[in-house]
Amino acid sequence: SEVTGASNGTEATSSAIGDTAEFSFKGTGVDIYTNNDTNSGRVLVQVKNSAGSTVKLLQVETRMADGDTDVTAGQAVNGYNEPIVSLDLGTYADYSVKITHIKSSIIEDGIGIVKIDGFRVYNTLGDTANDAVYSKDNEANPTFIELRDSVLQVGLNATKDNSAQYASQIASEVMSQVYDKGNANVGLVLSSSLTNTDESKVTDLIDNGPKNEIYLRKGESLVFSTNGSNVQIGLKALNASTTYSINGADKGTISSSTDMFYSVDSEAVTITNTGDGILAVTKLKVFGASQETVLNAVSTEQLTRALVAMGYAADETEPEVTYADAALTVSVNDANGKQLALTVLTANGVEGETHTFTAAEIQSAVKGLTLPSGYILNAVTYKDVTVVYGSEGSVSFKASKAVVDKPSKPAAPTKPSGGTINKIFTSIRNLLKKFF
Repeated sequence: SEVTGASNGTEATSSAIGDTAEFSFKGTGVDIYTNNDTNSGRVLVQVKNSAGSTVKLLQVETRMADGDTDVTAGQAVNGYNEPIVSLDLGTYADYSVKITHIKSSIIEDGIGIVKIDGFRVYNTLGDTANDAVYSKDNEANPTFIELRDSVLQVGLNATKDNSAQYASQIASEVMSQVYDKGNANVGLVLSSSLTNTDESKVTDLIDNGPKNEIYLRKGESLVFSTNGSNVQIGLKALNASTTYSINGADKGTISSSTDMFYSVDSEAVTITNTGDGILAVTKLKVFGASQETVLNAVSTEQLTRALVAMGYAADETEPEVTYADAALTVSVNDANGKQLALTVLTANGVEGETHTFTAAEIQSAVKGLTLPSGYILNAVTYKDVTVVYGSEGSVSFKASKAVVDKPSKPAAPTKPSGGTINKIFTSIRNLLKKFF
């Protein structure tokens, strides 16, 4: 099919609530495809077995819309041949499907337009009885794995053009994000346009991202690891032709909105969208193996090779990292520059990089010093000091000897004057005359 428009120029369209479309098939699973835009409506999909019992019942909003964070940006486009339902029914049998246009709660008029583009049936000839038929095309006993259910989206803190980091360092940071999510056995979507993926972005990806595909915008890559079995990957153009590469090798242009399966012959696979359109990754198709044994954990080494293929600096250019101390001598001197007390603050880091000793750390160090008796620290304002790892710095403060006031001498006793003595004798004589 063309990248835009209905497959083979036909589609079944509904603009009224209650419209239905029905079909039947024999196989083990089915995908239902619609052509969607920002005003597409909601459908109810019911699958029954040959006995008339419902085996699947689900509602799907087919509207194309951006989510709440940057991990779901760029989705508000016209999407063609989009799998709105992908069902693995397990048992090879006859089934009937009924699709009903129902009211939507997220579009303005509650109705929207539903455009059914087609459906795909899996394993139409059964499993074991027709292995010989499938074996002619090396497709015996196929298993289909939705990569969307196995992928965690991770942002890079660097771009290949401006990053001072090397591939192995970035890989280690990315893997730490994966382990933070508690599951290392996943594929990774890498994008330098995103920030680190926190829980709100993971929730947005689950709630508002594509439900049956992975969207790779320009420059984004999908990295996953297999056990080396016969593996094919489903790729398609969502809204416009685009180009792509696998493990760094250009593979040309994808101009079809119908997913095509391409063989991958490496255990570690990196698919990168190198064009301007959105590249949709649909499913892994494997043969003779179960889903549980096909996908392996992506290792740091495999991720490093993937980053090199994306254009990040190769490991062999990575310089040896040397660690060293940054030392800051903190001293207190007297007015003549004589050292009264000192201490040394240290921090360890990558040689050549810098460490900042904060004002609070320096103040605490000074307060911990013991000054000689009689000295007090002068008034001071503390400031941050930056020192390069592998070198030393210093900062000094002044202290002065305390001034102690001397006690004053007591006043000398006052001698009586001659006139005072004569007055005393006169008084004594007058007193004696009274008695004699």
